[in-house]
Amino acid sequence: LISKGSLAVTLKARGDLERAEQLQREVLRARQAKLGEEHPDTLTSKNNLAAVLEARGDLEGAEQLHRDVLRAFRANLGEEHPNTLTSKNNLANTLEARGDLESAEQLFREVLRVERAKLGEEHPSTISSKNNLASVLEARGDFEGAEQLHREALQARRDKLGEEHPSTLTSKSNLASVLEASGDVGGAEQLLREVLHTRQVKLGEDHPSTFASKHNLAVVLEARGD
Repeated sequence: LISKGSLAVTLKARGDLERAEQLQREVLRARQAKLGEEHPDTLTSKNNLAAVLEARGDLEGAEQLHRDVLRAFRANLGEEHPNTLTSKNNLANTLEARGDLESAEQLFREVLRVERAKLGEEHPSTISSKNNLASVLEARGDFEGAEQLHREALQARRDKLGEEHPSTLTSKSNLASVLEASGDVGGAEQLLREVLHTRQVKLGEDHPSTFASKHNLAVVLEARGD
């Protein structure tokens, strides 16, 4: 089963999603029969299959599997266990992809609340959860809420990692996206120029991340009429 599971992961990475799904289903059926529905290995197989289904566009099937896993972790580990929080994130991501932004927001808020209390504001998991929630808020048009979360994430990364760390640059780009969407094109331009300058110096002109920064800045400049 381990070999089948490993092969399925390789096939997924190579883009052979049909064969990857077939193998993941075989592994899941075997584990359900031998170990039961709530064994950790069975739940891992459900997560793996859900990832393949999502990649194939079967969001409904992926959602059902993520709900099964979350239900089991809630029952056996409680609401605040890291595995439960990961399952909430997985389900929320699928719901966001399906367009159910309200439900996704609720789950992301639950995860963030626990991580703030348990891990603190500047823990990497908390920052990641802020980014997840901010993404949904931006999609729902709550630019003020998204901006606040991205500013918190950026400040934490500046303090912990410095101005030029790749994660700090990602946070600057995230914040710039929200500022542009909310109409603060000048603020977005300033941040994107900072990101581009750092990437040009650190990565060079021909790096994909530098190209992405040039594109992002060009979009903002076009919006400004430059």
